[in-house]
Amino acid sequence: METEPVSVQKQAIQEEFQFLRCPSCQAQAKCPKLLPCLHTLCSGCLEAPGLQCPICKAPGQADANGEALDNVFFESLQRRLAVFRQIVDAQAACTRCKGLADFWCFECEQLICSKCFE
Repeated sequence: METEPVSVQKQAIQEEFQFLRCPSCQAQAKCPKLLPCLHTLCSGCLEAPGLQCPICKAPGQADANGEALDNVFFESLQRRLAVFRQIVDAQAACTRCKGLADFWCFECEQLICSKCFE
């Protein structure tokens, strides 16, 4: 019976963070880029010819310099979600010794066990 709540929990997490996926290819947005309409696409989809935003259908032309902006907010959320998933899956390994991690440092974004923390 314990496996059922865990799978329900994982499904809920996936649904909750669906917005971090590229709306064009539905993959986790690698190198997410911000369009002028303020929607985000992965860098791969941004290179498509005749690009239109898949959400609002605005032309996908980047800013005046021809470059889309990095979406550092999405990148940060993706990193933190990856750590959260490791913790939920009980696979959180210490960055230094690879033992079971007990802490996560918000500053350096690393998982640390009690021994390495001391």
